[in-house]
Amino acid sequence: MKLKNKTRLVLQIIILALAGMAVIRATDVEAFCPLGGLLSIGSRFVRGASSCQMGETQMFLGVALVLGIFVIGKLFCSHLCPIGTVTEWLGRWGRKFKIQMQKMPRFLDRGLRMLKYALLLPVLYYTATSSELFCKTFDPYYAAATGFGLDVVFWWALPALVIVIAGSFFIRQFWCKYLCPLGALSNLFLFAIFTAGTLIIYVAVNLAGIEFSVFWLFLLWVAGGFLIEISEKKLPFLSLIKIKRDNITCIDCKLCDKVCPYDIEVSQADVLHHVDCTMCTDCVAVCPVNNCLTIRQFNWKRLPAFATVLLVFAGIGISSRYELQTISERWGDSASDVHLARYESIIKSVKCFGTATALKKKIDRQKGIYGIDAYATSHKVVVYYNPSEVDETGIKKAIFSPYKSKIRDFRGEIPPTLKVAYFGILNLNDSIDNINLFRALAQSDYVYGFQSDFGEPVRVLIYYDNRHITPKEIAGLIEIPILKYMSQGKETETELNFKVFGGPEIIGEVERPIFLQHIFVTFNSKFKEFRTVARENVRIYEAGMPGLEQPAIRRYLPYLVSHISRLEGVLGLETYYTDRPVAWIYYDDSRVDTAAIKQTVTAPKMTVNFSNGETREYDNPFRMEGVQYIKTTADLSTIKTNVAAKMAFLDTYQESDISAD
Repeated sequence: MKLKNKTRLVLQIIILALAGMAVIRATDVEAFCPLGGLLSIGSRFVRGASSCQMGETQMFLGVALVLGIFVIGKLFCSHLCPIGTVTEWLGRWGRKFKIQMQKMPRFLDRGLRMLKYALLLPVLYYTATSSELFCKTFDPYYAAATGFGLDVVFWWALPALVIVIAGSFFIRQFWCKYLCPLGALSNLFLFAIFTAGTLIIYVAVNLAGIEFSVFWLFLLWVAGGFLIEISEKKLPFLSLIKIKRDNITCIDCKLCDKVCPYDIEVSQADVLHHVDCTMCTDCVAVCPVNNCLTIRQFNWKRLPAFATVLLVFAGIGISSRYELQTISERWGDSASDVHLARYESIIKSVKCFGTATALKKKIDRQKGIYGIDAYATSHKVVVYYNPSEVDETGIKKAIFSPYKSKIRDFRGEIPPTLKVAYFGILNLNDSIDNINLFRALAQSDYVYGFQSDFGEPVRVLIYYDNRHITPKEIAGLIEIPILKYMSQGKETETELNFKVFGGPEIIGEVERPIFLQHIFVTFNSKFKEFRTVARENVRIYEAGMPGLEQPAIRRYLPYLVSHISRLEGVLGLETYYTDRPVAWIYYDDSRVDTAAIKQTVTAPKMTVNFSNGETREYDNPFRMEGVQYIKTTADLSTIKTNVAAKMAFLDTYQESDISAD
């Protein structure tokens, strides 16, 4: 049958093309996800924080989606959803080859409808309570678009993707009708009286002092939504605008039934109240009798498509004018003081709830700071402080994170020593700036590392081979206006505005092995029990651990600490660089032996305990290499003292500013 509804088809093609471009360009494939936006709004109400990577665009699009449901219907499902489009097109091939089921048995149809509500429950609860989008773990679109990226649980997403593809051939809109959490959530908005009524009761009960977990509200929603859906499909409180059939002019050709993506018997309804109706208007477009099938109140078959475009542009437009706080917190006795001053800054590392919360935890230890507002989209941070207790310099220092990193390995003509030069650098504010400085310095093969410490300007030491590059040439690398570098296999550009405002000044020279020890980013975590064990019983198991110089490996060290803490007698973990990256595992030799430690550290899985009582398993990225040694705390103290003595010439630099030239 020739497709009549070309307006909807054009919208579907545009959406798929935009999704394809996002995949090809490796940009955010969920930048316009209304489901993520709605879940993020729920997370703000329950936990006070948005879901990571869900900003104003997704949230306002989610609100627009809900408004569309109230007025017209589930427009996203019929006009914008990539999964809905693909499954609909696959279903046409199923009908063409006569392999698609003609009609799902009633009892099976009702039973299968429960599945999407069963999926919605963990999606709602885990997202609301963790500010992480649980649906990303199995979402077929997200899995396909990201190539089963980091947030995807492979053995959940793969079956979902197979079901989406295979199920579409045999059953009309199998995913959408029976498994899609957004479909279930959209239905809850259709059942507005039930959903809003139970929400009001829940809030009232909690305000009265009887606390119930939000889990019970979500359980009530999904159970009630399912029962409403299967009990009666002619519901009076569905969308205001519906499709109407003129029983007098209808010739009973049933073309409307054949084209309906959801297999609704349109020809049997005077006014279409069916919960599956997404207002695609394919039935209106195919009807051969003029004005027999119309959109009630509006005799315009393109109204849903027009409304969809209008709502999308309205959501995007409003989101571009309003920015929501990712976190807004006050603390301390002066938190409500109206005389608190404001300090504003752009901190590019503030990208989501997690990074904003980390910044809050970092600065709330500073005396005189009593609040923070953080905005992930613009990266703006507003700090509230008492000027009589701390000044802006103190705030900047509290925000600043010292950074040090080796830039490259030694290859070819290896220099026996490296020169150390001081540079004062303006506009070096956060970890993102430090990473960009790393990339800028990495343009030279003869710059081997740098470290930054707070100052005005920021104090930076750069380690380099003076036989091949000069401080003046290094300054040119720092002040490059446009930085080009390779990221994920493609060339990327970013604007830099670093300015050298102090130095360059050569302050010393360091031997290559000492440089490697000094520049290594150490990690140290001792358990409470460490302080109670007699020092003569404390031993240190040293194991070579390749990869500890890489941030992608280092980030799992807290997980390794949790994993080894389950072994009785282990007292802590520290990393260091001797002649290689090593892990020092502290233990009580009267309670545990090295064989048990080695077996635990090299286990293929790490068992990690979280503060909320949850336990998870992760693949173990760590491996041991080389000979293992047993040391004492005195041995470690000697190693550190020797390195510190040879780097003592940095003490003056680190304790005071060096004047700008």
